[in-house]
Amino acid sequence: MDSNMATEKADEKEVANRNEEKRSVKIMKTVLVYAVQFSVGYFVAILGPCLLDFQLLLSTTLQTTTLLFTSRSSGYLIGSFLWGASLDKYDNQLILGICLLGAAISVAFVPWCSQFVLIVVVTIVWGFFTGGLETGGNIVCLKIWGEDAEPVHQGLYFSFALGSTLAPLLAGPFLTPIETGSNSTDLTDNITQCTDKLLHNMTTLNDTEELNCQQEASGELWVPFTILACIHFLLCIPYFIIFMRDGCSAVLPKSCKVTAEHLTTSKKNYKFRIYKMAILVLLFLLSFFYISHEVVYGGFIFTFSVEYNFHFSVKEASYLNSAFWGSYAVARALGIPTATVLSPRTMLIIDLCGLCTATTLLITLGGTVVEVLWGATILLGFSMGTFFSSTISWGNRYIELTGKSMATFTMAAALAEILLPWFVAFLVDQYDLMMVMYVTFSLTMSATFCYIIMQIIGSCHGERSREVKSNGNVETGSDKDNANTCSEMAIVNTSYVTTNE
Repeated sequence: MDSNMATEKADEKEVANRNEEKRSVKIMKTVLVYAVQFSVGYFVAILGPCLLDFQLLLSTTLQTTTLLFTSRSSGYLIGSFLWGASLDKYDNQLILGICLLGAAISVAFVPWCSQFVLIVVVTIVWGFFTGGLETGGNIVCLKIWGEDAEPVHQGLYFSFALGSTLAPLLAGPFLTPIETGSNSTDLTDNITQCTDKLLHNMTTLNDTEELNCQQEASGELWVPFTILACIHFLLCIPYFIIFMRDGCSAVLPKSCKVTAEHLTTSKKNYKFRIYKMAILVLLFLLSFFYISHEVVYGGFIFTFSVEYNFHFSVKEASYLNSAFWGSYAVARALGIPTATVLSPRTMLIIDLCGLCTATTLLITLGGTVVEVLWGATILLGFSMGTFFSSTISWGNRYIELTGKSMATFTMAAALAEILLPWFVAFLVDQYDLMMVMYVTFSLTMSATFCYIIMQIIGSCHGERSREVKSNGNVETGSDKDNANTCSEMAIVNTSYVTTNE
């Protein structure tokens, strides 16, 4: 009796130790993914503040230099799709390690390219590898935490916002001081003045026109890009170590891709594929409309406040711009505890209500009442903070998000960044700056309509069962454990089909 009790206690202690070890591995992998998302946020924000230095380095017009955004987003779009497909077949840690190493090498070359064609090619490669980082980070997060991933996902995108916020601050001291006339201004005014000119000239400059703040490049442009290259390189090392520790099991069993679907839809596979495709298309559109809010309002609010009725000073406009992104970052931080209480559906509904209220105020009073402009801007940023991560969590409740599925979100983001600036610039050039508000309102209405259709379709089909979700998102440990799980699931699946036949 005593020996049996002792054995049971020893077994319980061993199980507890194993669970604690697995949890520590989960936390370690999550911290690494957070660091990766921080670097992706840095990637998104670093090019804008450095744009004038690139213009001076390349000796070209500002409009030509802004094509670097397009080239980088094009590589990001391609990378999101191709790396997303690879994540379904190969070890996720290996893919992230390769993408981090490739991004580190390419970003280190960017500031040393003095030929326009060469820097376009390098930024495409840089975007290609970074597209795999965001897609892979989301997939790894879902696989580590499964149905408990929702608050972790909010933290993931807070890390992204943190990287976006810090990138301009880290780059600022190393940029070329801007001289306007015979006087030079302080660093903050230099950056904000050039940003104002950048956004204004995107809509008014001809290809042959130059900024009047051109001068010789005297900054150390290589420093902020080297910082990002070092971050990427240091992060790729633990991913390669984890991959080798797990036995280099790069190729996952093919049954893992379809087992969870077959468990619930063995006789309705065709209908399920149509349902999944419809959800993915709607998720793509919803993500596109959301990212378009960031691109349009975040990119043009500075110019709107300076050149429309209010005629803000550069400093006031920069404060308004900071209020938008600051409320955005605060919402992402608050989304971490909120996601433990509220479902993704509830959070999306709250966010959409906030977006509808803010954009309605902007098109009615935002151009005439300064207090409304400030309040609606803060509300808009706050409502956008948790939208993207809640969309991913919502999608994972209704379909299994694989690498290809997750690429839907990043491809939508890349397309929005490529298409929307030029579309809005064209409308502003043809009409006036109030088109920024009208486009933002149209995007909100489109997102709301898209979500309503998506929720109706999802509710009619129903959420994935708790059992399927936990089975479909196992990979909390190594890929060896995942392979064993997939084998067990395949046996269950076979018996399930046989029984029903």
